[in-house]
This record gives sequence, structure tokens and C-alpha cells, in this order.
Amino acid sequence: MVIFIKQNTKEERIQELLQWIESQNLRTHVSTGDFSTVIGVIGDTQYSQEAVVRMGPGQGRPLGDVIFVYEETRKVDTNAFFADEGKVLVLNKNEDVIDELHPQRQTYKSNGMEMTAAGISHGFFRDFYVSMGNRLSSDEFLVRLSIRPLVSWIWIGGLIMLLSAVFSSAWRRKEWSQS
Repeated sequence: MVIFIKQNTKEERIQELLQWIESQNLRTHVSTGDFSTVIGVIGDTQYSQEAVVRMGPGQGRPLGDVIFVYEETRKVDTNAFFADEGKVLVLNKNEDVIDELHPQRQTYKSNGMEMTAAGISHGFFRDFYVSMGNRLSSDEFLVRLSIRPLVSWIWIGGLIMLLSAVFSSAWRRKEWSQS
């Protein structure tokens, strides 16, 4: 069960609620991991940047404070699929390389189904995503470029909440075994 409490709720009211829940033979746990999760969700939803553009080798597109440059396309052949793989460089304003992404447009050999595998770069403050859509010409694709800030904070918040629940459960078990 998850209970949401208004931000300005007085501490004594929260304690009354916790006591009532425990009187019903239910365990309680108050988590602080929600703070980083909320910050991550707000950052991602409010400050995400995205563009869908036509790109091929040698073409670039600024987005936010970086420039995405589509450098080349190469063929990939595995046991399960063959693919066109793009090499996309992420440059800063000084045109120094920040990262290199490799999105793929895959076609599975067993059924001919086409899929996209995004090129993703994770960072503490922002993630870069590049995905290849349909081929538009012999060397150009429809490409989605995304900058997603604070996504890692969502995962960190979830991890904090998970760990706090585990420690809380272990603490309760220890208390019950001592009584």
C-alpha cells in the first residue's frame, strides 16, 4: 500500500496515521528516496529536448547545447539479424567529441521484422538517445535525437526506496526475533 501525504501535513498528524496503520497489524515504512525520483521525473518531463530529422553521413544537427553529427553508416550481420548501424558523434559547442553513439535499424532473419535499437549514452545529469527510423534515401535515415536530463535520478531514487524497504524489513525482523 502506498499513501501520499500533502506537503504541509503536520508531523503529529503523520505520526497518528502511522500509529493507526500499525494498530491494524500492518507494517509501515517512510522512504526518502522519493525526493530524487521526483527531481528526476520533473527534470525529464520539463527539460527534455527532442528532434526528428533527416540525417546521413556528414550531416549535423544542434540540439540544446550539443551538436549531433551523423558520421557514417555501416552494415552489421549477426546470427539473428542484419542491420544498418549509424555512428553519431555528440559534440559540445567547441566541437569536441563528448560521446559516440551507435543506433541500429535491424531486420530479423527469421521473420523479416524491422526493429530499432537506440544508441544511448547515460550520464548523471543527462542521457543522450539516438534512434534510426526508416531509410529515406540510399544514405539517409529518419533519426530521432533526444536529450533527457536527470533520468538517472529516477533510477537512483527507486534504488534508495528499494534499499530502505529491505533495511526496514530486516530491522523489523530483528525486533520481532528479540521480543
